Amino acid sequence: MYLSERRRVESAILPRLLLGIVNDGGYRATDEDGTVVEQGEAEYVAILRTNLTEACFEALSGLSEKDAVKVARRIDKLATSIFDEWRGQPAAKYGIAVMSLIRDLHESGTLMIVDGSHMHKAYDAFAPMLDDALEEERLAAAGEKKGRQLLRDLQQLGLFT
Repeated sequence: MYLSERRRVESAILPRLLLGIVNDGGYRATDEDGTVVEQGEAEYVAILRTNLTEACFEALSGLSEKDAVKVARRIDKLATSIFDEWRGQPAAKYGIAVMSLIRDLHESGTLMIVDGSHMHKAYDAFAPMLDDALEEERLAAAGEKKGRQLLRDLQQLGLFT
């Protein structure tokens, strides 16, 4: 099936943003004392990273190496510009923002998440990590609002229109 560059970017940018949040340390498994756990939950986070990485690569499937590099650079450049705006803010707020955007796009039919895909597995794994943050009303509301703003920003760039 043919996918335009725009559709490939749309398919990869959201898992790329979640991957950036996870890799930036926003979701490290820790024990009650705050010490990073090297197994157990850490393995869960490692599986999440793998699924998010694979979800990003799925968007590049079928492209020549040259074209794949071009699209990957566009995705990374876009993700970097978004992350630059997010620096210094709680990772949970942006996790909520991206996850709510994925949910809304999927519910509207704008973004299809295929059952069993890497994106589906990642979404299901990422959602429970936000449970505590979602219990804080102000943080949850701020994340939802940021998700709507992120959609507007991406639409101004010609994505998800």
